[in-house]
Amino acid sequence: MVYVGKEAEVNEIRAFLLAHTVKAFIITPPGEEKGLYRVVADSVRKGMINSNAAELTFTIKRAYGVYA
Repeated sequence: MVYVGKEAEVNEIRAFLLAHTVKAFIITPPGEEKGLYRVVADSVRKGMINSNAAELTFTIKRAYGVYA
């Protein structure tokens, strides 16, 4: 997945993603069903587009368990 936004937003999302390489979270990815997913370790990459904008790329993988 790719997220592009202001650097401050990208940094917040990056921190969330790095915290969820082991702990799953609920999301509805594009073209997929709502469920538990976790971030694939070492897949989070940040790149600067210009002085105000950054691009964040990452991979999520389906995690199995119960959610409410």
